[in-house]
Amino acid sequence: MPWRCRAGVLLSAALGLLMMMLVGCSDRMRPEAPLPTAVRQAQQQVVTDDGVRLPLHHWAADGEAQAIVLGLHGFNEYGGTFKILADALTPQGITVYAYDQRGFGATAQRGLWPGHARLADDATQVAERLRERHPETALYLTGHSMGGAVAILAAAGDAPPPVNGSVLIAPAVWGIEAMPWYQRLGLWLGVHVFPSLRLPASIVDRLGIAPTDDAAIERQLAKDPLILHHSRIDTLHGVSQAMDASLAAARRLPPPALILYGENDQLIPPRAICALLARLPDHSAMRLALYPQGYHMLTRDTRRARTLADIAAWLGDTSAPLPSGQEVDRRQARQALCAPSPTQR
Repeated sequence: MPWRCRAGVLLSAALGLLMMMLVGCSDRMRPEAPLPTAVRQAQQQVVTDDGVRLPLHHWAADGEAQAIVLGLHGFNEYGGTFKILADALTPQGITVYAYDQRGFGATAQRGLWPGHARLADDATQVAERLRERHPETALYLTGHSMGGAVAILAAAGDAPPPVNGSVLIAPAVWGIEAMPWYQRLGLWLGVHVFPSLRLPASIVDRLGIAPTDDAAIERQLAKDPLILHHSRIDTLHGVSQAMDASLAAARRLPPPALILYGENDQLIPPRAICALLARLPDHSAMRLALYPQGYHMLTRDTRRARTLADIAAWLGDTSAPLPSGQEVDRRQARQALCAPSPTQR
């Protein structure tokens, strides 16, 4: 790399770190704003083995449930963000549960990172409770973004949850390993020097990154008091470690699994999905769909009908064709996502 390019990269990294420090300094150590009492008391709860209460959201199937979904939400979100998916699945005879993962939503640990092993263990425990409640009904983990990483960690663990398969929606497997060196350096410096520094989520908007193209969804999320609108640097470091760990664990992910990715995903880059494809077990029940113009929030973008229909069809029969017609095999996925661009050749 010419010295001018090296200097530019170093300057970008330094400016990026300085920008993060400046935007977050006024928020350092300030606790999250308390939730209204009505919000905190509105949900059912599931209690973990260490006594932590996790708010539980439940959407019952129309009629007798043919399948059960346990939803694992994305970073800074909460279980209620599965409502759009639940509204599509319940008329198909599929019951949906989703809980606020500890550190998010209405949990007492809101804003603090609990560690990815703890998140995976929580998912296993909740799945075990649902298996007790619905012993004869197929149960599936369904994780979006960070929730997809947690689903992989749980399902591939030494004591996996009693589920029949996994749906991974834009799984967050872009860990520290896949970051450019200057991003790794900035994150390392941040977590060791300013671990409690809090960054506003609006920084993503300033960088022109869009998780969805549905403006109504964006407005709704911006006003939702249960969405976290700031993130501590040590939490960002923790979620990066979780993504790294889930990528390594993907080698042990049991089939069947349905992996969904949008070609316009601006948060999880294609190279992260390429790394996932290289690690997934070579099994016909590991299925993949790529959605042209699909965003990171595949179940909440303007073309979500195709994604929702595919998930419903797969949950009804994991070997059935996907109605969108967007299923690809690994060779096709690699050609679409992993082929080097002309500037990389």
